[in-house]
Amino acid sequence: MLTSGSPTASRLVEPARGAGLPAPRYQLVAEVDGVHVVVQERLPDAPPTVVDRALVDQLLALNQRCVGLLAGSGHPPLPLHLRRSGPGFCLHEPVAAHSARAADLLDWAGSLGADSLPGDDLVHLDFHTGNVLVEGAGSPGSWTGTASGAGTTAWTW
Repeated sequence: MLTSGSPTASRLVEPARGAGLPAPRYQLVAEVDGVHVVVQERLPDAPPTVVDRALVDQLLALNQRCVGLLAGSGHPPLPLHLRRSGPGFCLHEPVAAHSARAADLLDWAGSLGADSLPGDDLVHLDFHTGNVLVEGAGSPGSWTGTASGAGTTAWTW
């Protein structure tokens, strides 16, 4: 399966696979016309058709299994993109243009003075029910946007 992704994603997905988490094998990561593309194993799963308590509980359990997974790995901290837009995501311009209240929130986030979030948890940057695959009633898995940082079961991995 071809997707866009991070040039470091394969180094982050391998520890997840090693810990038994449902993550695809990365076969190629390359830069094409300034965009990082990933060729990854296609898992025999599908997006969930129902988002219910059981699925959310499984996702939270997967999130918990990522705590400390990168301890001692030397991966760089998770960039937060609070002061300027990220590379194709965390875009500040649409938020600032949305409303004065949204622009104020963006200014506040930028004033926090944090450029990265250090930690040793595996953090999935795009983890939500629309970006996971499930096998029947089995475990979900999606790993195209991963990073190292201080994750928490309260918000993301």
